[in-house]
Amino acid sequence: IAFASHAYTVCPPTLDHPFLQSNLEQLDAGMFMDQQTGIAEPVANCTSRLKGSDAQRRVMVLFTDGANNIEAQIKPEQAATIANMFDITMYTVGIGSELAYANVRRRWQHQPANFDPKLLETMAATTGGLHFRAEDSKALQEVMAQIDKLETIDFEQPKFVDYKDLYSAWLYAGILVILLALLFENTVSLKV
Repeated sequence: IAFASHAYTVCPPTLDHPFLQSNLEQLDAGMFMDQQTGIAEPVANCTSRLKGSDAQRRVMVLFTDGANNIEAQIKPEQAATIANMFDITMYTVGIGSELAYANVRRRWQHQPANFDPKLLETMAATTGGLHFRAEDSKALQEVMAQIDKLETIDFEQPKFVDYKDLYSAWLYAGILVILLALLFENTVSLKV
């Protein structure tokens, strides 16, 4: 779920990683033409999608580079409490160094990261998760590796293989060759 002032579903929950990757590659920061950050709506949207899941663990990871500056019907802390009611663990990741995307002519401009670490820590703690900070892509990879270690579970996923037997053509060709050999052996070969 991507968000700015409103949340947008980029891809529904799936185990189809290529499908997820292709949807994420289509995502562009310039798609959201406002400078606002509404954190409660994506958390509520994600909770709505995960609450009916029969998975052993339900986990959401919130990445944000901005502080909540949207007055919505529900506050981010309330959204985290609702997620906790449905046994959903939330990890929050504050992203930012000195670069942030500016909507002016789609150019990168220097500005300090302005996410609210106290709010993100509170939200994560409410659901039993943790808060992380990622200042660059290397730190983000490390954060994801930590979360992966914390949330590793085993599950069986049915795998369907669609196949077509090709042996029948070779079988019939072999039988035909044997019959031709028998015919040749009992007709032309006898005269020779």
